[in-house]
Amino acid sequence: MEKTFDEYDIFIIDIKKQMLEWYGIDLLPQQISDYVENTGIKYFDTIEREDFADCIAKEITGMSYPRNKDTDEYKKEFFNKFDGVNIAFSISFKKNK
Repeated sequence: MEKTFDEYDIFIIDIKKQMLEWYGIDLLPQQISDYVENTGIKYFDTIEREDFADCIAKEITGMSYPRNKDTDEYKKEFFNKFDGVNIAFSISFKKNK
């Protein structure tokens, strides 16, 4: 990523805040940094936010994060699997070497 160290830190903090605000997902800075490095994202807006939420959801539940079009049954099943998972210790976005 072509950002200075300070810009990069601000970028990571912004992603952390957005994921917490939009999805209630509290991630560790290292998890975010690993995801950013692996995906090569350079900005974080609606599409990137939804992609990241989907990635997290699939890691935890094996299901995509619910969208408006999804049925109530799908949403209920998803949140039953998702609730109570300690994300900080449950997932890693480091690439396998």
